[in-house]
Amino acid sequence: MSPVNYNKCIMIASIVFVLSSGKILAQAGNTRAAVPQTQVQSALPFDYCPPISAIYKKNALWWAHESWRSYSQSFVEKITRFVGAQWVGVNLGHIICLYRGQEAFTFPISLQRSTLIQEPTSGHWEKRPNGYLVCISNKRSDCPFPRQKQEKTINLQKILESIKT
Repeated sequence: MSPVNYNKCIMIASIVFVLSSGKILAQAGNTRAAVPQTQVQSALPFDYCPPISAIYKKNALWWAHESWRSYSQSFVEKITRFVGAQWVGVNLGHIICLYRGQEAFTFPISLQRSTLIQEPTSGHWEKRPNGYLVCISNKRSDCPFPRQKQEKTINLQKILESIKT
């Protein structure tokens, strides 16, 4: 029985994490089987929650540009105001943007996207217990979060081959 190589185990676990949390792409034009690739993003200046004018309702769910979407059905017919945002994670996490409609006694509309974002450090963000931050404001500009720069593609086949050796 050969000894366990912990560096290789950590590398494999890291690749599994990246594959499970990122978008997997097939390499175009490869004559062999499609090579798995993923997109990794890192932070640039700031981004903000979608403006109300960019949000629309389809089949009881709310949507906006850049793959923002709600995951809960809503009885709200028209969004009237931004009420804040929430960030959940440890160093990297997800942004959830909160909006309200004109109807009384309805739950807020929460929009999020699957992109991981670095922890916000500017604006009106406040730390709360259990690894999340909140930004309570009616102005989207009070709740900036790190913008994701252009995605670079990593060839996972090359990484896997280097682990084999």
